[in-house]
Amino acid sequence: MREFAAQSCIVLSLIVLASPASIEAAPRAASTEPASTVSPTGKNANSPLSNPSSLLPNVAKTPLTIANVCEREKCELMVLVGGPIDKVLMDEFVKNTESLPANTTVLINSSNGDLSTAINLGKKIRQKQFNTRIGKASNNGTNLIKENGVCLGACVFSLMGGIQRQVDASDQLGVYALKSASKSTLSESDLKAALAQIRNYLVQMGVSRYFLDFLVAIKGNDLTTLTQANAKLFNIDNTSKAQPLPWRIQALDNGVLIGLNSQTQISEQFSVTLGITRQDREYRLTIFIKPNQEQNKREALIELLNQNPKLIILTGKNFTPKILQSWKVSTTGVQAAYLISEEELLGLIARIDFEVELPGLGNNNLGIDHITRFGTQGLRGFYTASKK
Repeated sequence: MREFAAQSCIVLSLIVLASPASIEAAPRAASTEPASTVSPTGKNANSPLSNPSSLLPNVAKTPLTIANVCEREKCELMVLVGGPIDKVLMDEFVKNTESLPANTTVLINSSNGDLSTAINLGKKIRQKQFNTRIGKASNNGTNLIKENGVCLGACVFSLMGGIQRQVDASDQLGVYALKSASKSTLSESDLKAALAQIRNYLVQMGVSRYFLDFLVAIKGNDLTTLTQANAKLFNIDNTSKAQPLPWRIQALDNGVLIGLNSQTQISEQFSVTLGITRQDREYRLTIFIKPNQEQNKREALIELLNQNPKLIILTGKNFTPKILQSWKVSTTGVQAAYLISEEELLGLIARIDFEVELPGLGNNNLGIDHITRFGTQGLRGFYTASKK
């Protein structure tokens, strides 16, 4: 993928993920201790698998360490990234990872840094085809043991660089509001250019473009945390990303054809089914939500959904279908009906996938995701059959 243009990089460097303590990472002197390195075979004299504890790498005092790290019974060579993501760390990474093989895991533990540098680090990670995880390593006297870690602010963008990206339930993942790194105010055109570059980076890394909308909406200086489910929803964690199921066609009792597609949400607590039938020159879209376990969630879900029954179809050219029937309780779940035009349906068919957003859900305690991803395989077949 091509690098950002030089001018765009200048614009991007003006934007940081600001923490309450500091707008951008403070300059830091390079460590006087070189990072401990291990050969890809793990047989170097510094290997923590074969040496006494006195020779284990001191991971606390270096911005980057390469060492064998153990998790349960498995030990593997990892790149340990710690501290602010800044030029010092970037230089260390480039210098020390040149000979490492693809699929090496980069273990990141960082709570601040510069966004532009973090994106460049993410690009370098992708170029090398490394994987990423959040975490740190502790010395148990014999080996380095993986522990959960934190990835806050700019760190999240470096995490996105991994071919495979994993966020564990006990990891702390979070972002701050986008702010200028200088006291001067960004012009509207510069801000748009910077956001466009960030959006392009998300697309390159396979992260949902709606993560930027989420980021831009953050206000104030407080940390906004992301759960493991959020990370999977935005595809920051891509370990369980599955291909959406294809659409199927059924005939109702009155002979009307219906296109159906069901998906289990990333949280795995609810399944969402879309049903489309033709009504003259328009199409009726029925959405059905079923709790996978607790049926008593239906009443609470109805109350929440009817406070804001709007439905948004996310396609890049988003549209909001007209509501035909408000949310109501059905036998095993809840459902509502909307109207979409033939043009809008053809727009969906032209895509590989799309997302359905229920903005009224927001942050809720029911365990339901406000966005569900659907594929379009088989949808054209329904459209063709419905026209006959």
